[in-house]
Amino acid sequence: MRLDGERVVSAEPVIGYMHRGYEKLTEYRSYPQVTTLINRIDWLSSFANEVPFVSAAEQIMELEAPPRAVYIRTILTELSRISTFILFLGEMGLQLGALTPAFYGFRDREYVLNLIEGATGGRFHPNFNRIGGLKDDLPWGWITETRGVMSKVLSACDDFEDLLAGNEIFESRSRGVGIIPAAVGAAYGVSGSNLRASGVDWDLRRDGKPYLAYPELDFKVWTHPDGDSFSRYWVRLQETRESVLMVLQMLDRIPDGPVMTKVPRIIKVPEGEIWVETENPPRPDGLLRLFQGSARPLPHQDPFRVLLERLDPAVAAAGRVRARHRDDPGLAVLHPRGHRPVSVALDVGWGLTLGIKALIVMLFVPLAALILGYTFLLKMMAHMQSRVGPMDPGGYHGWFQLIGDGLKFAQKEDVIPARADRAVFALAPAIVVASTFLIFVVIPTGPDLVVRDLDVGVFFALAVSSLSVIGVLMAGWASANKYALLGALRATGQLIAYELPLLLAVVGVVILAGTMNLQGIVAAQADGSIFGVGFFGNPYIFTQFAGFALFLVAAQAELNQTPFDMPVAESELMGGFMVEYTGFRFLFFFIGEFGTAFAFAALAATLFLGGWAVPGIDGGLANLLGPLVLFVKTMAVAFFMFWIRFTYPRLREDQLQALAWKVLIPVALLNIAITGDLQGGDVDGQTPRSHHRSRCHVADDVPADGHHALSAREGSSSYARAGRHRSQGGELHGVHAVRP
Repeated sequence: MRLDGERVVSAEPVIGYMHRGYEKLTEYRSYPQVTTLINRIDWLSSFANEVPFVSAAEQIMELEAPPRAVYIRTILTELSRISTFILFLGEMGLQLGALTPAFYGFRDREYVLNLIEGATGGRFHPNFNRIGGLKDDLPWGWITETRGVMSKVLSACDDFEDLLAGNEIFESRSRGVGIIPAAVGAAYGVSGSNLRASGVDWDLRRDGKPYLAYPELDFKVWTHPDGDSFSRYWVRLQETRESVLMVLQMLDRIPDGPVMTKVPRIIKVPEGEIWVETENPPRPDGLLRLFQGSARPLPHQDPFRVLLERLDPAVAAAGRVRARHRDDPGLAVLHPRGHRPVSVALDVGWGLTLGIKALIVMLFVPLAALILGYTFLLKMMAHMQSRVGPMDPGGYHGWFQLIGDGLKFAQKEDVIPARADRAVFALAPAIVVASTFLIFVVIPTGPDLVVRDLDVGVFFALAVSSLSVIGVLMAGWASANKYALLGALRATGQLIAYELPLLLAVVGVVILAGTMNLQGIVAAQADGSIFGVGFFGNPYIFTQFAGFALFLVAAQAELNQTPFDMPVAESELMGGFMVEYTGFRFLFFFIGEFGTAFAFAALAATLFLGGWAVPGIDGGLANLLGPLVLFVKTMAVAFFMFWIRFTYPRLREDQLQALAWKVLIPVALLNIAITGDLQGGDVDGQTPRSHHRSRCHVADDVPADGHHALSAREGSSSYARAGRHRSQGGELHGVHAVRP
């Protein structure tokens, strides 16, 4: 999609990738189990999703639900419509800059969801419909409560009309915007409220095949002739009011009686085909089902694909909107220029791929802790501080020391204090280690080597690193030891104090790169140049040396390492939050400390030293050399961190807090201000930079010759990793780029 401000210039829909494949799943479910799949098609109006399937089965079985069940179905369907629309009414205001309506929408939607939950037991996935009726009758007092909620909803509609529909700014930004003429809307497959907002007077509740209790109700179908964004808002506002009036009508007329008719114990629907369509909140839903007379349904056609993918061929011919679908054998999805040749290919599913990635990370974290513990704690510290002990076991540089420590931990008894909260006590070390695992999830080690490539990778890494605070508090509280609790509180205070400078230290990098995606940051550094020389790129350590220093200091404090180890320093007396831990549970804290040190070092190498990027190397070779390059840079950063640890004396608690709040944070804010000012000058001066390029997530978007997007620099144009678009003169080239 290409935008000009808020205006969509052109778009290329690629539909089907969020499809849940529920039709296939129904082949392996019994009929009563299918409703649990159907209601997940649209979470906002999940009850309404159950109605077409249940109605189709009842019609082909020649069953009729009791009148009371029909009314209750209709009431809950309209409540689903109200909950969906009222959220839309608030959210549209938020999209145009009005914050208050969004809070109103969420607030008033809760009233309706409480009603749905009170009747069905589920807020989002009711699973309340049954072939032949409903699971249960309405609870006592529900009808009275519903009347009160409907009064609140009507009042909320008045509030929305006062806040938005009559607001000058809202009208100026929505009237005449996104106009869909009636003929174009019909050609595109626009339906429901959107089509009625283009002046088409059509509603399946009134004009389609009679279903539920709608033929017995008196209601108005609202339309608007303009077909713009304001019209679509206005129609939904009026339809929300109309749904409230319909619910009140049904509450007055609801008959007594059972809510379930007699059905076989094992439901087998006769063989046949049936088409059912309903006016669901987001759009009319059609359901075409082929039943085979067995205990399991067999889908015949995916109606949602048909309804959602209908595009006007004339628009596609104009070259502005081009539709494709993964099921079309004539279109090369994700490979418009042909498939990338690979030397080795594994045909595995996403689940196995994710499992392999998770296993690699789980194996790597303990390995990283062992590497740092052995290299720096046992060897470098021994050399720097002239310690003989770690250099003696086994002879050459004390090679047996690490093995001896491992055997020692294996022999230690696992002791849990008698008054400890055993479950929390056992879980705390795992929480600390888990935060380390999650950091490695987003750190890239090559063009295609990353577990999860997130647009907010920097934010994710720093956020999950904070989970260790929870583990520390759990360890101190669950130990039933006042010294452990005091140590946990002191450690938590330090962790919280230094999280802010840790975060602020990387803001300058994000400003320069124009992205929080770690792969994008690596590419931005590789794209840069130093004094006109671009072969080595421009690692941000040169322009963000203050941020680099701040990051290392804050990371040191987050690890509770000297000189920031006061919370756990009195090991002879209390040992901080770990005082009651022994054996392998204590080893978990050790792994968490050194694994996180490795993770912070790798993160610093990625943010400030160019990460895995190798000058002049791209493609598959970069995937081979990238991990080695990143490892060398990581070890260099780790060496510096441990050098500080083994050199400087311990700071007092007051000095720790003063350093964080009075020194690091002001320096970080000053660095951000200077970086923003300089970068703003570059933008005003039209200086070309790599971060100006557009980015889009598309897997395997690479040229047909097999080279990655990191392959060749074309003039001064930037290049990005495989799976992202290259920017050439402001034009996007890739599977989601819109070609003239």
